[in-house]
Amino acid sequence: MKLAIVTPRYGEHILGGAETMARRMGESLAARGHSVQVLSTGAVSHSEMRNDQPAESGDINGVRVARFKLRQPSDPIRHGALQQRIIMGARTTIDEQYEWIDSGVHSPELYAALLRQLPALDLVLLIPYPFPLIHYAAACARRKAVLWPCLHDEGYAYTEPVRGLLRESCGIQFNSEPERMLMEENLRLRHAGAHVVGFGLDRPAINANGASSAEFRAKFGVHDPFMLYSGRIEIHKNVHVLADYFARYKHQHPGPLKLVMMGRGAGVDTRHPDIIEVGFLGQSDMAGALDACTLLCQPSVNESFSIVIMEAWRAGKPVLVHADCAVTHHHVLCSNGGLAFGNFDEFVAMTDLLTRAPAVARNLGARGQAYVSRECDWDAVIARFEAAASDWISRSRK
Repeated sequence: MKLAIVTPRYGEHILGGAETMARRMGESLAARGHSVQVLSTGAVSHSEMRNDQPAESGDINGVRVARFKLRQPSDPIRHGALQQRIIMGARTTIDEQYEWIDSGVHSPELYAALLRQLPALDLVLLIPYPFPLIHYAAACARRKAVLWPCLHDEGYAYTEPVRGLLRESCGIQFNSEPERMLMEENLRLRHAGAHVVGFGLDRPAINANGASSAEFRAKFGVHDPFMLYSGRIEIHKNVHVLADYFARYKHQHPGPLKLVMMGRGAGVDTRHPDIIEVGFLGQSDMAGALDACTLLCQPSVNESFSIVIMEAWRAGKPVLVHADCAVTHHHVLCSNGGLAFGNFDEFVAMTDLLTRAPAVARNLGARGQAYVSRECDWDAVIARFEAAASDWISRSRK
């Protein structure tokens, strides 16, 4: 197949679940003989869409990547105000919702390149959905547009432009069954071309001699047992709740347990002496952190898959998730590889169990490991994608 992936941010240094998915899926498809190209921009930060990287083309791990310039909103204050109202779920008219799309950050050069290449392409994958650029690119791709939304239960999802984007795409690629159910039950939309493809995991970069854990501890000075968080350190990911709960937990339960936060972000108070920020790390350091941690906590309530949970399970570690996140709670229930909390008391009880009952933690981690081996094998994921793509290509030609 000849495929194009359109995503606003792309690269090994880009922090974000959807962006990681786009990169790893593109590389995996290319490695299996498919022709894959990426159309993206020079943006690095998801919250500040700017031309941080030059507009140029090149190969990244076997995938041809072209980056194009971004055009900023003519009225950023008005656009920002509309976006904030939509995020918060405030009442907006349909005209205001389309004004938000039209007035956003766009890339006319990317759209022109996509239109030029469209006749030679079988499908165009567009990921993720809450960017005005994705809406315009989908209009360019027309019947070849496959939306890979990474859909969340948030204000964006309930706007008419997003509903139209879901309806008008020739196919939809979901990461999990609860994500599909969100569209069908909450948005009351059904699409005959919707497929749950899931996602695959690369092999962890853990040394064969098991020294990864020791190397991580020595490099970052983390010698006590620790709970790990990995991702964007921001309120949107519910990290403020994790930081608050952990600080209160340590006040009630003094001891050596630390919380290591891996990633970048702002707006979360992480000044507690037992919270250690280590920044955005590469795959080897990430593997070391997973090898060393007692458990991983994923507090987000807005996820469509959660790669980091699967990586923790692949390393044999139990996970602690928020009960209000349908997707991560679904994974925990299906795998029996972790526990869930819905309030502070439950956080305390689950943290105590996972840190003070090592046999329980090991058992949960082993069950999670089996789940990942079954569900996240790249060959199985690519087979599901190829079956879905056959359906999408057929639909695009009708």
